[in-house]
Amino acid sequence: MADYQTGLEAVFAKHTDGSEAGQKVTGAADVIIAERRDVKIMQFSFFASQTAAFKKHLSDSGISDIPDFSQVKKGKGCVAARVEMEKIWLIADVMPDTGRAKFYPLDLSSARAVVRLQGAKAGDVLARLCAVDFQDKSRVFIGTAIHHVPVHIHHQDGVFDIYMPRSYAVSLTELLVDISRQYHVQMA
Repeated sequence: MADYQTGLEAVFAKHTDGSEAGQKVTGAADVIIAERRDVKIMQFSFFASQTAAFKKHLSDSGISDIPDFSQVKKGKGCVAARVEMEKIWLIADVMPDTGRAKFYPLDLSSARAVVRLQGAKAGDVLARLCAVDFQDKSRVFIGTAIHHVPVHIHHQDGVFDIYMPRSYAVSLTELLVDISRQYHVQMA
């Protein structure tokens, strides 16, 4: 797994030479951009008539209930996020045993890239790219678009994980770097 190439290596290599992206920073960076490589994303779908059974299914992963829209519920080493009325993403570094066959599983791990923005100005960077109020603490997992590309953003405590289609990951990451250049940015 260590040799797995995601396509974003070139973007990070291009901007870590210390010249263009503001790497020669004294003090803390305002924006830190990193790729989360070992994230597993499993999407489960269920019909309304299966809601009670799906709640039981989630409880086996330590998740107490189906999250509300724009919310997450934490479990044993995983997070459940509601992306649609009857679609849930389980996000984990290591996917727990989920008894998958019953709820129409779809492994999205290789179809999504996850880029993390953090730092004092990370929210300002995202505010330039999408019309979302990240000060609203009632919404922590948001479906939106960046440059007309659908993304999901999980934000908590100044850290933003952007789940984007892998086919757009390079161009969206370049865009994030370009917008971040007005601040002290560090590629991790």
